[in-house]
Amino acid sequence: MNSDLPKPLIKIAGKTIIESLLERMRPLLPKPVIIIGYKGELIKNTLGPSYIYAEQKEQKGTADALLASKDALDGVETVAVMPGDHPLVSLETIRELLGLIREKKTVMTLATLKFSDFEKEGKVMARAGRIIRNADGSVNRIVEFKDASEEERKITEINPSYYCFDTKWLWENIGKVKPNNAAKEYYLTDLLGIATMQGHKVYSVEVKNPFEGMGVNTPEELAVVENYLKKA
Repeated sequence: MNSDLPKPLIKIAGKTIIESLLERMRPLLPKPVIIIGYKGELIKNTLGPSYIYAEQKEQKGTADALLASKDALDGVETVAVMPGDHPLVSLETIRELLGLIREKKTVMTLATLKFSDFEKEGKVMARAGRIIRNADGSVNRIVEFKDASEEERKITEINPSYYCFDTKWLWENIGKVKPNNAAKEYYLTDLLGIATMQGHKVYSVEVKNPFEGMGVNTPEELAVVENYLKKA
């Protein structure tokens, strides 16, 4: 990103990425838990004491990051999880995910995005994880791009990384995630495979606005998101 700042503190349209995200979520999640790691003190100093912070001691992957929030989430029955570098997720999507997990009485729900191809429409999201579905339409697993076969990379339904979990189930199973992947990290997405192996149905919410699923990982993505926010 050509910056010494943690990614969530990079500014887009006059606000940091994480402040844009938090403003969108405030009506539903007035005091969220923010998991910090690399240069976390800068994030705390920027956002101030209005939030709850949990620290990931070592950057060992997304599942390890979520595990760091366990004590801070004590007593919470359902948790919504969003990346700190995705400023465009909508309140409607998170409401739908929370409503679906309660309606279906399941242990996990997630958002998905569909593209016609990755040449034009979905070019910016081409390296996102692919959604693998069961014959009945429920979600079977997510394959990260770097771990996907050539056939799996042709799948045009992707994972923007927005989830809801039943926390009792989450804490009972997050320790089962293993770093059996190219990055040798603990992937949060592996919880989906654990859920399906246990016989749970995992349901999804389709995000209609492709910009909503965009994270900021490169200067090019930063420019796309900034342009979108200026027009919104």
